[in-house]
Amino acid sequence: LNAELETRVHERTQELENMLEKYNKSNQELKELNENINSKSNKMMELNEQLLLTQDELRSSLAAKDKFFSIIAHDLRSPFTGFLNLTDLMAKDIEELSVKEIKRMSMMVNKAATSIFQLLEELLDWSRSQTGSMPFNLKDCRVNSLSNNAALSLLEMAKTKNITLRQEIPNDIKIKCDVNMITTVFRNLITNSIKFTNLEGLIVVGHTKNKTNLPVTPENHEIFYVKDDGIGIPKELADNIFRIDKGTTRKGTNNETGAGLGLVLCSEFIKKHDGMIWVESLPEQGSTVYFTLPLHFDES
Repeated sequence: LNAELETRVHERTQELENMLEKYNKSNQELKELNENINSKSNKMMELNEQLLLTQDELRSSLAAKDKFFSIIAHDLRSPFTGFLNLTDLMAKDIEELSVKEIKRMSMMVNKAATSIFQLLEELLDWSRSQTGSMPFNLKDCRVNSLSNNAALSLLEMAKTKNITLRQEIPNDIKIKCDVNMITTVFRNLITNSIKFTNLEGLIVVGHTKNKTNLPVTPENHEIFYVKDDGIGIPKELADNIFRIDKGTTRKGTNNETGAGLGLVLCSEFIKKHDGMIWVESLPEQGSTVYFTLPLHFDES
């Protein structure tokens, strides 16, 4: 009887141990499943946060571009209106106009057409830079050659206001850059200075080794600037002149117009070269736009 009882107890004990083992195994599987679910839940939360952040960035970007295109539309309307009014007047009353009046009106038409063309070119360049379709070809460049070419293309514009363009970039400074982009930077900065400089003014295109006034001090960067003695920039505009979502349009000293897109392009192109750009200005005391370019560009 005792032997039989012991056998049954042993069998029962074995059954209980098997059940406990299965329970522990199931419990471990449930624990692993729970950890897996928690891990996936955390990943989904992280992904959701990233999606929300991307959504906010996209919304902000679209709002900025909507603002930008409304600025462009506004600034295109003014020269187009003048252009249309002048051509309409010439078409209707050309027989009654003197040669002097026709010449004066033709010059005004040309000025309006030039303004429209420049804005459309800047808009095209900006669009290409945003879509990545603008070529970016780095090569060794002598910087004063680029700034000279930009200044030469603007001599006639400067002469209309008797403005002196002075080149002070040493001949021996070389960097690796995209020739078209950096030439465009110099051209746009000089154009902007001409616009806001008075008659008989002075614009200096130069280079400095003084890094004390930089927002940060980059290593192995050259610092260039375009300086004028013009009307300066109010602080509320100076803080936004390189931003696409802010309207910084104002009349030049000879009623020149512009959407400020040229400065936005300058910022885009300098950032493309891993450089920085900023402005120092006080009303009626002129403006200086500084930008940096690395001596050795990282192409990786």
